[in-house]
Amino acid sequence: MLAFEATGIPTTYDESDVAALVGQQPRLLSDDELRTLLKGGLFLDGPAARTLCDRGFESLIGLESAEPCQPLAMHGAVSAEEHLHPDFDGAPRRYLTALLPNANYDARQCRLQPLPGASVISRMVNPDTEPLWPAMTAFENRLGGRVIVHGWTIGPASARPIMDISNRQMLAVARWLFRGRAPLIASGDGVWPLAFRKDCGTILSWGYSSYRWTPGPRPCSRFMTRDTPQKSSDSTHWPDGPIRESHAHVTDGVWCFAPEAQ
Repeated sequence: MLAFEATGIPTTYDESDVAALVGQQPRLLSDDELRTLLKGGLFLDGPAARTLCDRGFESLIGLESAEPCQPLAMHGAVSAEEHLHPDFDGAPRRYLTALLPNANYDARQCRLQPLPGASVISRMVNPDTEPLWPAMTAFENRLGGRVIVHGWTIGPASARPIMDISNRQMLAVARWLFRGRAPLIASGDGVWPLAFRKDCGTILSWGYSSYRWTPGPRPCSRFMTRDTPQKSSDSTHWPDGPIRESHAHVTDGVWCFAPEAQ
């Protein structure tokens, strides 16, 4: 799930209140297994959402339909994704271009038709910034679950550029799915969290990479956790070889690792 980790959302193989289904993964699950996931938090990409629609779960994911996913070029004149919902770090006319040269244009997007009770988090626009179709929706279903449908295909390489605006949106999505109780969320310049797990019931262990995209001192890598930390440390491996331990500064429940190079 590199597409999630690149936006500050680590993955886990432990039990979780929130799950993600992408591509054809829903076809591996029974209807009862899908209903269990739909009672919690669930993130779906375009192909996964279309599969659930085909299997009769439209009313539980907040969609009337999801059209077959196609490369962006097949959708006509599309220039950007407008992040417009204020609860998900959006605002009117806040755009993320869909036409960066380093994006993966083999990825596809499904046109979403949301139900009246669904919220539109972002939408695609044409070169005149006129709205085309919803790109991401949020929905609370009758089972008590929360569902995010993201029209893009999600995989190791995503068509969405990994930029600050998309990171902030995805972090807001994670907080909403976890109802403000996400076990671990990372942020900072170039922070790329890896998988995490709980050891002995109380010890939270995770790995992360920190890439410096801006000049100057190494930025703080911030980690927000569900539980109040009692003790924290970080072993940092630098390109020149040494491994050193550094300790976090904790402010208002946020851990900040900012080791100094030697």
